[in-house]
This record gives sequence, C-alpha cells and structure tokens, in this order.
Amino acid sequence: LKSNYIPEGAENAEALPAINRKLREISARQLIAFSKELGKKRYDGRRVDEIIFAGDFNTSIFDSKYDGEETIPSIKRAGFADCFEGVVERNTMPETKWYPPTCFDYIFA
Repeated sequence: LKSNYIPEGAENAEALPAINRKLREISARQLIAFSKELGKKRYDGRRVDEIIFAGDFNTSIFDSKYDGEETIPSIKRAGFADCFEGVVERNTMPETKWYPPTCFDYIFA
C-alpha cells in the first residue's frame, strides 16, 4: 500500500505522513469492499469463499509511529485473520537509518 516516502525538499513534507496514512486506509477499505463483492459472485457455478491478500502494507501495528492508523485494524474488523498472529519474531523489515526494525508485511485470509 502507499509508501511512507517523502521526497527530499517536498513542499508539503509535514502533511505527507497524514496523506500517506489516509491513502493506505482508503486502500484497505477498497480491498475489503472488493472482497465482499467477490463473495457475491459465481465463477463457473462456484462461489468465492476464501480470499487471501498479502504484501507490504507500509504500516505496522507494532510501531507506535502508526498508532491510530486504521489500515490493519479495519482489515481485522472486517473478519480477516492475520496469518502471522502470535508469531513472536515478526520483524520483516530490518533497521534502516530512517526506521527501527518492524513488520510491514502481512498475510490476511
């Protein structure tokens, strides 16, 4: 989902983190809505009853920097299971000069 990248010298650099969060939250709502639509359709007479989406969500439920962001919580409230729930070592992104080690990668089913 939308990255956290802020171009050097960006005119609206202070506003970009909030904009990036909002874009991720919108994307999560779109994924949820799309999954609900898939569940209503039939393909060759078969119903879609299992959906998996995965990838780099560019947000973390383990990093206080993202407290209050609804991307991951909204997906979980929609009934999707976090396939890594309970895994102790979840750092999927190593420490960089900008970020501490964290988990940006998720698999939801």
